[in-house]
Amino acid sequence: YYFYDQIQNELEIPLLNMIDITVNSIKESGAKKVCVLGTEGTIRSGIYKKKLIDNNIELTNLDENMIALLQFVIYEVVKKQDFSQGINEFVQALDQIKEIEKVDLFILACTELPILFEKYQLKYKTLDPTLALAKEAIRLTMGE
Repeated sequence: YYFYDQIQNELEIPLLNMIDITVNSIKESGAKKVCVLGTEGTIRSGIYKKKLIDNNIELTNLDENMIALLQFVIYEVVKKQDFSQGINEFVQALDQIKEIEKVDLFILACTELPILFEKYQLKYKTLDPTLALAKEAIRLTMGE
């Protein structure tokens, strides 16, 4: 999605933009402040940042510790399917972000994160961009 505009310019058909769909879903939810959780590349690229700001949605910045914790849960827990590992430090960091930063919604901007949240039964208000994209594709194919 970092190269979305360049790719779309080369196509004659519309390409769904998961970032736009995600932002629209956030607006529909009424959330005012969000936190993007994902890989280091997703976070550092800022692919969500401009669209969120343009839509008056506040974005919480992650510190280096949280970025490292995300890398751990994505690559060492979910990708290796090692769900016996404790993720208490990650959960504590989520709690701090929610309480201190007053985040309304966590964006699970990595396909491994919805799996993690389900396996560990993490009860936070989240939005799964991949699911939002799939729902939009289905909606469009149904002619709605």
